[in-house]
Amino acid sequence: MSDIWEASDRELHKASVAAIQRFAREHLGVAVRCCFFDCDSPQYGHLSISFDTAANNARVVKDLERYAIEKRAEYLRGKLTWQWAKHQLGTPVLSPFNTNGGDFEFREFAEVKFPAWVELAEKGDYPKGAAHEDDYLESNARLVMWRVVEQLVAENAFAPLALASPFLVGYSLHDQEEVILRLLNWPSRT
Repeated sequence: MSDIWEASDRELHKASVAAIQRFAREHLGVAVRCCFFDCDSPQYGHLSISFDTAANNARVVKDLERYAIEKRAEYLRGKLTWQWAKHQLGTPVLSPFNTNGGDFEFREFAEVKFPAWVELAEKGDYPKGAAHEDDYLESNARLVMWRVVEQLVAENAFAPLALASPFLVGYSLHDQEEVILRLLNWPSRT
């Protein structure tokens, strides 16, 4: 089964390099904040490569902050506010960067299909872990995305892009929290 994952690494790497180069050509000079792999569920064998611009990322973050301010002002008035303070003050979670690929300006910029993942899921013939362990298919999809990100970074594959500072590279797997794998292009210290 390891050849499935090695082939997946090669396919995702090839598609990623092509997507980065195409994005750089089509959006010359546009500051890019994020590049994420989005995988709905490995059993469907579909993964997309998404990019977000610095301008869009800032806009999404400011919109979320504005929403949070309005909702907190609405829900934290009156006599019973202390019962809801923990939830209302922490929801939504605010961050200086948006990592939700669904809000990226160029979500699903490129698509990659992995028929071997679908076949593996349909057969169900793969190792099963204990209830507290990760799913074999999901974990290997995560490892493919991580290995490819590490390879892209090592090869300086993001160089054709106008990288914002910092530039975030990561992935998401269906409805789970997004994972930032690398933070690149930090400002130099003086």
